[in-house]
Amino acid sequence: MYELTSYLESIGLSNPFDKIYITTKNIPSLPLAIFMLVITQLPKLQYIKSVGTMMSKRMTDGLDGAPFVIGCLTVLKQFNSTLTDTFFQLLAQYIKTLSLEGSANQKMQDFPADAVCGMLFLEEFIYHGRIRRKVIEAHIPTFIFDQYREVLAR
Repeated sequence: MYELTSYLESIGLSNPFDKIYITTKNIPSLPLAIFMLVITQLPKLQYIKSVGTMMSKRMTDGLDGAPFVIGCLTVLKQFNSTLTDTFFQLLAQYIKTLSLEGSANQKMQDFPADAVCGMLFLEEFIYHGRIRRKVIEAHIPTFIFDQYREVLAR
């Protein structure tokens, strides 16, 4: 089986996102650490409609949305899926707080930019991780998804 795996990888018939590189015990604080990393980097990203993804606001930051998402996904894949779910809960709470704060403020008509980047991060995460959207919808209400889609359509 090991030989077959190496042959399949060499001809490109494998998915590197599904590969588990190390096996280790769960680290309970890992989702919080990755969440803190993500929310510190989200303000440095913006959605570029012509590209269809997040890119750095400043070229000197050296940050790109897709590799950042895939890096976080790869780290979380090395552990039990409960840690990924905890990460989803933390990020969903952050997005809900930002979006509800924005809707409560009468002067702020739009969906907050950090919430948009958070939603984009989640969408790319579930796309590249081949995670069902229902997993995220369990944590984020439908009306937030609707607001987010309206902002992207503009």
